Amino acid sequence: MSRSVLSLFKRMASTSKIPQVADVDIDAKGVFKYILIKVTSPNANGEIEDKLIVRGYAECPYHVTNVMWYFVNE
Repeated sequence: MSRSVLSLFKRMASTSKIPQVADVDIDAKGVFKYILIKVTSPNANGEIEDKLIVRGYAECPYHVTNVMWYFVNE
């Protein structure tokens, strides 16, 4: 697992950030694929919450690793 993904998990561990994560973030123009990502986080009660989000950026035409860079840096 990459260092940036681990950092994201650590930031989210104290309380659920899922409500703050946008459901969809897609560029208005460009050629790219949409990426469906399942986000999980423990809430204040220690229960796991999750939701599906969609990302798509013109700068990341076909590679999920590029999209994950944008997502982790949100």
